[in-house]
Amino acid sequence: MVDRYREAGRDAVLSMWQSQTNEDGQGLSRFEREALIERHCELFGTWPSLRPCRVRGVKARTLADLELVDSRITEGQQRVADQRRRIAEAKGVGEQRWLFKCLLVNFEATLLLMIERRNMIVRELTGIGPN
Repeated sequence: MVDRYREAGRDAVLSMWQSQTNEDGQGLSRFEREALIERHCELFGTWPSLRPCRVRGVKARTLADLELVDSRITEGQQRVADQRRRIAEAKGVGEQRWLFKCLLVNFEATLLLMIERRNMIVRELTGIGPN
């Protein structure tokens, strides 16, 4: 999967992700989407955004934002579990295993950030706890 977009640079990855198409302009298959996410993680150290970034300082105060973050957390938990499985199945200590471990660290860090984001939205929606 990692090899699928090995040669894709930053601009190409961002363009394909934003358009949700591969290099031929066709819609991403599930495999291509997963491979593009992994390549994005390699290049940028984090998962790609599902929608355009919010302007800094604008607070998310809707249930839709909370639902989106919850779905991202579920996806993140699955991605961490899959990556742990890949590491367990990888043979030896070669470059592939090292890459899998690096991706796992990024996935886990991103998952923690998403959980904190969800907590912030819950605080904003309920007015409970510090903002």
